[in-house]
Parts: sequence; C-alpha cells; structure tokens
Amino acid sequence: MKNILGILLLFFSAFMLTNCEKENLDMIEIEEEEITVDTTIISNNLIFRSNPGTQSGGLELDCITILYPFDLLKSDGTTISINNDDDFLSLIDSTATGSDIIDFVYPLDVLDDEGEQETIDDAEELAEMFAECVPDGGWTTDEFPAYLVSFDNSCYTLQYPLTLETLDGTEVTANDEEDFIELMTEEIVFFVFPFNVIHEDGDLETVEDVDELFSLLISCNGFYIDSTDWEWETGFEYIGCYMIAFPLDVVVSDGSVVTVNNHMELCDLMLVGELVDYAYPLTLTDVDGNSVTVNDEDELYELLDECDDFIIGSGDIFILVTGTFPIDSTGTTGCYTINYPITVTSETGTGVMEIEIFSDQEILELSVPDASLEYPVSVTLTSDGSVVELNGIEEIFELLEDCF
Repeated sequence: MKNILGILLLFFSAFMLTNCEKENLDMIEIEEEEITVDTTIISNNLIFRSNPGTQSGGLELDCITILYPFDLLKSDGTTISINNDDDFLSLIDSTATGSDIIDFVYPLDVLDDEGEQETIDDAEELAEMFAECVPDGGWTTDEFPAYLVSFDNSCYTLQYPLTLETLDGTEVTANDEEDFIELMTEEIVFFVFPFNVIHEDGDLETVEDVDELFSLLISCNGFYIDSTDWEWETGFEYIGCYMIAFPLDVVVSDGSVVTVNNHMELCDLMLVGELVDYAYPLTLTDVDGNSVTVNDEDELYELLDECDDFIIGSGDIFILVTGTFPIDSTGTTGCYTINYPITVTSETGTGVMEIEIFSDQEILELSVPDASLEYPVSVTLTSDGSVVELNGIEEIFELLEDCF
C-alpha cells in the first residue's frame, strides 16, 4: 500500500501555480503560463471492498466493522460524511462522486473480529488489520484465500518470498509482509501451493495442499482431534458424522468460556488456534436429527468411533450425501436432495465394479470406501426446487459452501 504521505503530496501538488514575474504593471503585459497538473490519485481500494446493509451499525470490511459516522476524503481535499448505509450506497452509485474518493478520514473507529472497539490511525493500520482477517469460506479442494498468517494469530508465520494467485490466475510475488498486505488490499488473492511456514519453535514446514494447511492451523489449538473428524469442506459444522448444535460454549486459550453462535465463529477460533476444549456437556445431532449429549472428552471419542461404522468412505459420493443432512441443528432438511438413481465405480482385483444407488441410506451403508461417482449427477435444491447438475467434486464443494 502506498504511504498516506504520498497521497497528500499528490493532493497538494494539484494546487501548485507558477506566476509570471511582474516588473512594471503599467508597461508589461502579464503572460499566463499554462500548467499541466498531474492529477493521478492513489485510492484506498478497501473503501470499495466494503459492504453496507448488514445491520451492524457500520460498514463491513471482512471481519472489521467500520462504525458510522465516518468521513471520506475526496481528491480535491473536501470530505463527505457517511452516517448510514444509505449514505454509502448513494455515494457508490454516483459515478461522478464515488470515483474521486481516495481514502477514509482518520482516526477511524472500528469493531474487530471479536466485537471490540478500536481506533485506526492511518491507512496502513487498517490494511494490516484487514489482511489478518481469517477467511470463513471461499476455499475448495485446491484453493485457499490468502490472509496474513503470523504469530499474532497463529503458532505459524508465513515465509517470504511467497507466491499468490489472483482471481484471473495471474501469479504475483510478495517479497515481505509489506508486499503481502499491499497485494491483499488491491484484490482477492489465493495461496499458491506448496509454500513454507515457520513454527514458533523455529521449525520450517512445507504446506503442500489445502488439507495440510487446515491440519497445521488446527494443530495450534490446545487440544487435538484427528483432522479427519473435522469436516472443513462444510465449514466445521460437523465433528465426524455428527452435526454440532449451535450455539455452544467452548474454552479458549486464556481459560475463559465463550459462546460460539455459528460455524463461522467456530471456524475462526479453530484457524487461529484459540480453541482449547469444548465446555461440556456438548450437544450434537446425528444423521436422523436426534440430539446426542456427551459429558466429557472420553464420551466424545467413543461417539466418534461409531462414525467409522457410519461413513467409512473417502470417495466423492460420501461428500455428496453430506448435503442432504440438516443445514443446521434446528433444521430437518438438507441443502438438497439427490436425484436417483446414481452410479458409482470402484477398482477391484479383476477390474472396475459399477454399483447403482437408489437412496441416501444405500450410500450410508455402502461398504466400498473408495467409491467414485459417475458424473454428471443432479440434485434438487430445497430452497427453491431448482435442479443443479454437478460435473465434479469441485462443483459439489462449491454448492456445499453456498449452503452452509
């Protein structure tokens, strides 16, 4: 990000005038020199990546809420007051006005990701705070939105130089943390695998893919459950084959008990290594919608052992069926219903075996752990009854992200 001082210098340069020397006003005609002014303006891109209309009392910038009222700085040095969502939307909708907004006016009052109010003194501080926002979605089997992993929010920190990828597939390099923050504020970027991270004990580790990234970040928590029990594909709504009933209480690193209201809040705690344990009793929901209560960690592990008999597969058909489970702990229907019949294949000693499936229950009872779907398959969304055709596991993940 360009230094705010650079913005001010550019701003003041727009008002510089060169006057002709006046020796004798009665005898010399004054000549006016035409000045070409550099009107290039460096804008704070974060203004236009903010989202109003959230009923949060401010403008949402990922995990940050910029509290109303605040002022915006225009390229001519004047300011515009923003008191509510309507003011901001009117400004953005006005091309003539919105196009010459260059920054917020500081200091700026914001709420952080924990709801604590802070004062931001300049653009650099806002950019760093934004870059540290932990993604609560947007990942697939091979893509993960980049954010500033550091010892401030993890037991790991990024090693530079680091390659990132933009939405259009262009690779860019961050040579240091300052470069990384600047790239984050300019546009959405993703980590490029493999890349290296440094543990707080000094060990260097290579992250080969999204699975390894989740495993490393989750390992920073004070307790450890095998990562195969965490369904990161559905945003940590499940432990093994059981859905978490929200809200739930958890123990965090300072020993306090906090209430987690949804899977996004749980995801944030997991990825920054803050989760120490559940505050038992813990309520879970099985596939039939029944509530199950566990009173301590031993009971939780016993319950998770039963998941081995419930879903033993790792193929894409087992991912597909998770979308038929209740969307949340209070619901009775899933994101979609699968349009049967569907066909799966599995390698055997004598060749490829084809199995035709006619119901969710047949999937859950399938004893072939590596069963693979024959595409395309279609599902019917419970929200509006529309039929969606799926042509691969990445499309299944994308649909699950939208649902959960």
